[in-house]
Amino acid sequence: MSVFDGAGPLWALWAERVESDFTLQMTAIFVIATAFFLLGQILHKIIRVFPDKKDNAQAVYRLVGYVHHCMQVPLALYILQSPSFWEHKLRAHSPASFTLIILSAGYFLHDFLHSAIHVKDEGIEYVFHGFASMFVYWGALFFTPPAFHFYGAGFILWEVSSCFLHFGWFLHKLGKYMFLQFLNGAAVLLTFFLFRLLWGPYLTYSFYQETQVPPYKGNAIVIVCYVASTALNMLNFYWFYLLCRKAVRMAKGADKDKDR
Repeated sequence: MSVFDGAGPLWALWAERVESDFTLQMTAIFVIATAFFLLGQILHKIIRVFPDKKDNAQAVYRLVGYVHHCMQVPLALYILQSPSFWEHKLRAHSPASFTLIILSAGYFLHDFLHSAIHVKDEGIEYVFHGFASMFVYWGALFFTPPAFHFYGAGFILWEVSSCFLHFGWFLHKLGKYMFLQFLNGAAVLLTFFLFRLLWGPYLTYSFYQETQVPPYKGNAIVIVCYVASTALNMLNFYWFYLLCRKAVRMAKGADKDKDR
């Protein structure tokens, strides 16, 4: 029995149509991207916590990210508890996994555009991260028959560490609760190491191994997804180095790194 059983007629209609209706998928992506944009605009009107406008903008960006992560991480865990997704990593799919892929495709479209528009504040690496993530989730929808949903759910677990990163940013800006900051910082390093530095490379290696058969081998979407995931893994190792460096500086009481 699915947790979505009894979710109502709208879910039943969505579940019935989402797999085969490409127009519905694309429409949903743009609606979701627009919804995240509008959420950001609403929060910009509300949040005036910090004296610096850039800090308020960062607070909004992180809260919007929280909304995505809090929806997607539980959904990814729900999908990955199904044995069929582990048995058929390339072909397994469900209405829930389509929902996850579409939600993240919409969110990362928003994230890419936001980072590109604010590249001076965000940095070029975040533009690349948004674009590569967007392509991976869009690629899963453009492949026929449906494929890669196991990996779509798997890579979402990277965002477990993002939840602690965002929370840590708010704690740092408030300048309070130092012991809580310490505990959260430890959680950041632990979850980043487990989900991004161990789980991430495993997923990329598994994806490469699984796609060495027709019709996946040599397919342009597969190649670009593999390259994108490899590059994102490399970016994670670089970010982990920065996190460790910042942790050392904070321990020495000389934290002058960027808040990002």
